[in-house]
Amino acid sequence: MKAARKTRAPRPRPKPCRRPPAVPRVARPTSNRAAIVRRMWRTADAQVRAVEARLKADDQAPDERERDARVLSVLSRTLRELTALDAAQAATKKSKPDDDADGAPFDLDELRRALQSRLAGLRDGDAGQDDCGASA
Repeated sequence: MKAARKTRAPRPRPKPCRRPPAVPRVARPTSNRAAIVRRMWRTADAQVRAVEARLKADDQAPDERERDARVLSVLSRTLRELTALDAAQAATKKSKPDDDADGAPFDLDELRRALQSRLAGLRDGDAGQDDCGASA
């Protein structure tokens, strides 16, 4: 007699690897500030048009209308801030002198040494002399 063969349960087949869904190509990021601002204006314009179209349809639920109102509020605030930043940047470019007008030292360590020297002179009673020894 033949021994009874034990049958094993078939191995589950591995699921085929599926490729992730294709992601649409996004425009490569740009570091040009003017280009970014232009894109934001275009995006804002498209969103305003979409909200207007939904409002014209007049079949929105109250919560959807509230959402659209919030979107418009955020858009207007963002565009207002962009405009203010552009104005501030333009004003800074016009009024910024090429050299340092107040003559403040750029090296903080140098400033600290000079202050330390003057304070030591004041403490020692040499208030009338600067750090070079000349009378002020």
